[in-house]
Amino acid sequence: VILEIEGYVVFTASNPYTAIQITQNQDIQLALLDYNLPNMTGTQLGHLIIKAQESVKVIFISGNPEIHEIAKKVDYDVCKVFSKPVYLELLVQTVKGALGEGFKYPVPSISNVVEKNAPDQISLQIENIIQIIPITKNPLS
Repeated sequence: VILEIEGYVVFTASNPYTAIQITQNQDIQLALLDYNLPNMTGTQLGHLIIKAQESVKVIFISGNPEIHEIAKKVDYDVCKVFSKPVYLELLVQTVKGALGEGFKYPVPSISNVVEKNAPDQISLQIENIIQIIPITKNPLS
């Protein structure tokens, strides 16, 4: 849904065979694939998709902890590999980059944001709260 909101035409498939049919009938630029699929793996499906349309770019999204190592062993180019859960803004920016649209702005990793910016962000939020709360004298005192 997020990619449709961004203006992309998205085809979804509930099984690998439907995905293969889509690649045979539609011009596909990018495939987002899970590794665990019914009757075959995402890497096998990626191979079949590339066979149908050589220019398709592939991004893997998987809960399989070994997906990064698995993706290195395929005989086609993989743009990016994400472990679940996926930070959606990073996914959107990666899709745009893979399709040659470039990044609007760099998306830092969440751990870097927390480690480097947390004290500053907390201070800024406290300052903003202090600025918007009017301080009045208690009428009962």
